[in-house]
Amino acid sequence: MLKRNTDHYPNIFPIQGALWREEAVLNLSNPGTGNWGYQTNEQQACETTEGGKIPGMTVDKLMEQYGCDFIDILKIDIEGSEKEVFETSAPWIDRVGAIIVELHDHFKTGCSRSVYSATTNFELEWRKGETTFFVKKEYAPTGFDQALTSTDSANVPSTVTSRKRHSKIVSVM
Repeated sequence: MLKRNTDHYPNIFPIQGALWREEAVLNLSNPGTGNWGYQTNEQQACETTEGGKIPGMTVDKLMEQYGCDFIDILKIDIEGSEKEVFETSAPWIDRVGAIIVELHDHFKTGCSRSVYSATTNFELEWRKGETTFFVKKEYAPTGFDQALTSTDSANVPSTVTSRKRHSKIVSVM
C-alpha cells in the first residue's frame, strides 16, 4: 500500500524492513493486536501464522544509504521497538530536529526510558493523545517558544513543556 500511495513522489523511497538497534534479520509477528500492531523481535515471541522474516536496519545506516545528513522530522510508531532503536541512537540522534513518537511501554518495558534518555538535547516536549513530540528549540516553528511563556496559549499543543526550564507547562483543552 505504501508503494502505491507514494508512487507519484520521486523523493519517497519505500523500504520493506524494520528499524532496529543493528542490522539483523528479525521476526515479524502479530501478537494478536490486529493488523496495526505487528511487532519485530530477534526471537519468535509468540506463535503466529502471519508475519515472517524481515531485515532490521538502523537509522544511521538508512541516512547513509540515502545520502541524508539531517532529518527534520522523524516520526516513529514501531510497536515497542523504540526501546532498541533509541538505546543505540548516539550515531544519529544529534542529526534530528524533531521526533514524533508513540511509546509502547505496555508492549515492552523500558520504551519510554530509552526515548527520554536519548532526547535530552531536545528542549521542547509535549503530548497529544498517545503521541509524544520532542523538538530542538532551533527547529521549532517561529514564535513557538514565545507561545510557551505567553498567557495566550491558544496556538500551543496540549501539555507543552520546555524541558530546559522545567517550569512551564501549558495545557490546552
